[in-house]
Amino acid sequence: MTLRELTIQNLRNLNHLKLSFHSHLNIISGPNGIGKTTLLEAIYLLSCAKSFRTHEISSLVTHGLSTFTLHGKRYDDYTMAIQKSLSAPSVMKINDDICSSSVEFARSMPTQLFYQDIFQIIDSGPATRRSVLDWGLFHVKHHYYQLWKNYRRVLKQRNSLLRQNAKSSEFVPWDELLANLGHEMDLMRQEYVDNLACEFKSTLAAISDLDCTLDYFRGWGRRNELVDLKTVLSESLNSDRQYKYTRYGAHQADLLFLTNEHKAKHALSRGQQKIILFALKISQVKLLDKPCIYIIDDLFAEFDGANSRRLLEYLIDLKGQLFITCHDGLPSDLDHNNYDYSDIKLTGDTLIKDFI
Repeated sequence: MTLRELTIQNLRNLNHLKLSFHSHLNIISGPNGIGKTTLLEAIYLLSCAKSFRTHEISSLVTHGLSTFTLHGKRYDDYTMAIQKSLSAPSVMKINDDICSSSVEFARSMPTQLFYQDIFQIIDSGPATRRSVLDWGLFHVKHHYYQLWKNYRRVLKQRNSLLRQNAKSSEFVPWDELLANLGHEMDLMRQEYVDNLACEFKSTLAAISDLDCTLDYFRGWGRRNELVDLKTVLSESLNSDRQYKYTRYGAHQADLLFLTNEHKAKHALSRGQQKIILFALKISQVKLLDKPCIYIIDDLFAEFDGANSRRLLEYLIDLKGQLFITCHDGLPSDLDHNNYDYSDIKLTGDTLIKDFI
């Protein structure tokens, strides 16, 4: 499922660009503001049908135009295309057939993103960390997405009843549905985190000397305490009425990073946090049963030379396809003769692409 060719038309400052990629390692270099991150954004759009930088189509389309188009071909000749316009609905195609589901589109080319907002996984609230769990389960357990949708639908209905101050009897069937779906999601998440924690420990040991563990909170009850969600929902109904939303359930789950029993956010430097988050995302890919694309923007930021080399050498040995941006290319002290890769240099006027 690796990307062989990409054509970009009118995406930000990339008016027309056609590239062929190495099946494993692609290094994208050039000065700031030249379009390195936009190239990564194009690959992400082609695999996820959305940008990791904005929700506004107007900021994606080249200034003065109304539409951008992306077309890609994998190494197995499977094709994908997406067109977004300021004045018309988005169009997605798989093998030249219209694709109406962004979910189906996203499954066609799993992509793991390493962007400057990666720190939000630690800095932000549980919702961001739940999205990390959901990404992994979306690709590992294909029926998880439908379960997640059903849970969100029932949760929305219960919250609506809370805002209406409905009778207690009206909550009974919805509480039972929410509890059943929540327990099923919890079982899948717990199994996933157990497997992820093992991979995380191994990966972290390979790229650093840090000590960090993953912990999972299901969203209700005390940690590691088996409590029936239906009972929790019933007992919290009066307080939920005051808050006008459901305060306990799978929608409140969290993934915790602990080092020496302290939260990583308070105990580790920015560079150390980035190492941990790289280990987490790499570990997620290892749990997939198919190849994955790694999109890594500004790899060497926050790292010293030793950590950069150690991480890069580990990444190069991974299965899958890597797209890595950096200002000046690979460090000069690496033995480039040991690596087969595509060196893509963005210069503004021309594109220089060398296969080494």
